[in-house]
Amino acid sequence: MTDVYGRADMDTLSSQGDRYFLYYFRDRVDLQEDYLDNERQMARIKKVMSLSPRIDSIVVYAYSSPEGTPRRNNFLARERAEVARQFILANLPNDSVLLPENIILRPMGENWDGLKKELQDNYHLMNRDRVLKILDADINTETKKWRLKNLDNGFTWKWIIQHHMPKLRIATWVCVFVPTPELSADSTFADNQHLETIQPQDSVVPADTIDAMKLFPATKHHTFPVFALKTNMLYDAALVPNLGVEFYLGKQWSIAANWHYAWWNNNTWFWRTYGGELDVRKWLGSAAKERPLTGHHLGIYGQVLTYDFMIGDHGFMSGNAGEHAFIKPSYAFGIEYGYSLPIAKRLNIDFVLGVGYQGGVYNEYYHMDDHYVWHATKKRHFIGPTKAEISLVWLLGPVNKKGGSK
Repeated sequence: MTDVYGRADMDTLSSQGDRYFLYYFRDRVDLQEDYLDNERQMARIKKVMSLSPRIDSIVVYAYSSPEGTPRRNNFLARERAEVARQFILANLPNDSVLLPENIILRPMGENWDGLKKELQDNYHLMNRDRVLKILDADINTETKKWRLKNLDNGFTWKWIIQHHMPKLRIATWVCVFVPTPELSADSTFADNQHLETIQPQDSVVPADTIDAMKLFPATKHHTFPVFALKTNMLYDAALVPNLGVEFYLGKQWSIAANWHYAWWNNNTWFWRTYGGELDVRKWLGSAAKERPLTGHHLGIYGQVLTYDFMIGDHGFMSGNAGEHAFIKPSYAFGIEYGYSLPIAKRLNIDFVLGVGYQGGVYNEYYHMDDHYVWHATKKRHFIGPTKAEISLVWLLGPVNKKGGSK
C-alpha cells in the first residue's frame, strides 16, 4: 500500500484518497503559503474539502528535521500536527461530516528515515560515501548527528541543513472518504470503503521532485516577530504607570526597553518620576527552548531617570537645583537574573532582581511657610540592588502558547 516515502499506491489513491504535504520553516510551527510547495498543497486541500463534504477521517503525520535537540524536535512535530489540524478545520464546508475528533494526530519526531532517503537521492558532494556510512551506522541518532556536525569543520552539516532539511519539516496526511463524482469517475466503491491505514513506520519524506533551494531559500523567513508587551506591577502599585516591550532576537537572546512616567502632586506632596531602561537578556533552560521569552534568563541593564519625591515637608529631587532634571539625571547599570512563568496561553509573570551601581546628583529640600527651601546637594554612590520587577507579560507573535509553542 505504501512505498519507502510513505506514499500510498497511486492507483489506490486516485480512487480512494490522496496524500497532502505542508512544509514548515526551521524551528517554526506556523504555516506560510509562499514557502516551498505550500501554495499548491494548500489549494489542493481547500479544493478537496470543498468538493467532498463526505470525508470521514484524516490521519496526520508530522515531522521535524534532525537539527536541534530531540526534545525540541518532538515538540515541533506535535505542534505542527496541531497546526495542520487547525488548517483542515478552518477549511471544512458547512455540510462536512468530518468531526474534529476524527482528525487523528501522529507526531513522529525527527525524520531520520527521510533524511537518509533524501541524501541517498540528492546528496552528491565528494564526501557522500562518508555521510551515508554515518547514516547507516548502528549507533544512536545523537551520535550520528555529532559525527555529521564534525565532518569538514562543520561545512557538511551546514550544507545539509540549508539544502536538504527543508523537505523534512512536514505534516502529511491521508483523507479517508467516500468518492464523489467531482473527485473520481470510479463509482464502484461502496460507501463504507476506506483507504487502508498507513502505519507510522511507512511515513517519512515527501516526493523528492521538489527543489527546495529553487522554490525558496532555506534561510529566508516570512513570519511575524516574536515580542511581548509588559508592565511592572511593582511600579503600578506605586502609582507609576509604565510600559515595556521585549523583542526575541533568536538563539535565545532578547532586547527589552521600558519607560515610566508619573506626575502626581499637590501642596503637601510630590510624586514625580520619569525615565527608561534598556536590557539585553540570554534565556536559559528547557522552557526557553520550547517557548521564547519564558523560563530563566540572565542579562545586563542600564537605567536613566529623574524624580521629585516629597511626603510631608521633606523632599528629594534629582539633578542640580534650578536646572532641568535631565541635565544630571540619576542612572544605574548592572546584572540581572529572572524567571518568566507562564500563567495562561499568552501571559507570563516575569520575576527579576538586578544588582549594580547607582549614581547621580540629587537635592534635599524642605517645604516651609509655603516655600520650598533648598537644604543640600549630594552625590549618590550606591552598590547593591537597583532593580526589582514583577511584570505581567503579554506574549505576541505566531509562536507563543502556554506549554511550549513557538
